[in-house]
This record gives sequence, structure tokens and C-alpha cells, in this order.
Amino acid sequence: MDAALQGARTSNRYHQGDTVAFLPGYGDAGASPAADIVLRTGLQHARNVVMIASADVVLAIGGRAGTLTEMALAWELSRPIVAVGTSAGWAMELAGRALDDRRTDMVHGPLPPREAAQLAKELIGSLGSSREYT
Repeated sequence: MDAALQGARTSNRYHQGDTVAFLPGYGDAGASPAADIVLRTGLQHARNVVMIASADVVLAIGGRAGTLTEMALAWELSRPIVAVGTSAGWAMELAGRALDDRRTDMVHGPLPPREAAQLAKELIGSLGSSREYT
């Protein structure tokens, strides 16, 4: 989370909003100084549901089990998913693939960070004002 927030904060070209940290506990443990908004959820792993439901596009970087669950939630909630970078993990494993047969699109990428940010911006723009998800 810290690397993603830092990247968003330092990129003037792509950073057009606030960075948000969804923390698992009720305290500030793990909060990045790059977060403009810190949400202390107290939900532990369940915070991923709130985070993904709040997203228009999900960018997956690397990935262990937490990234896998976030990608699966994004798929279930009809959020576009973009795999970023070339590091090992679930993002790379699932890039260019559909997670199941219920959607016709695939996980985008893998793309370098700037290209992924540009694609995310385009995907958000294509959603228009009617952001209805299943």
C-alpha cells in the first residue's frame, strides 16, 4: 500500500485526487505518510470489501494472498482490473486472463506503472456518469 500511495503522491501528471489508506485496525499502525485520507476501518481483512467497492478501477501490483482476494472481489463487483509492473505474484499470473466465465473482459496488462495509470484513467472515463455495478 505504501509504494502505491507514494507513487500516486509523487506523480503530478497522474495524481489528480487524494490518496486513501484503508487500514485494517482502529489505530494508525501501517499508515503511510503519503496518504491524504486515512480510514481506520477496524475490519481487518474485510476492509478489502470496502476498498474494492469504493474503487472504479483496481490496479494490482505483485501480489500475495491479499492481492488475490482484492482481485477476486474486483472481479465479483465488475471493477476493471489492471496488472501493474513485472514483479512476481498474482497480478502477473492473472494478467491477460479472465478470472471466470461470467465476464467477457480480462485482467488488463501487465503494464508499466505510467501506462497502467493512463489506462485506469481511460477506463474511468469510459464509465461515464452511470457507474452502476453488479
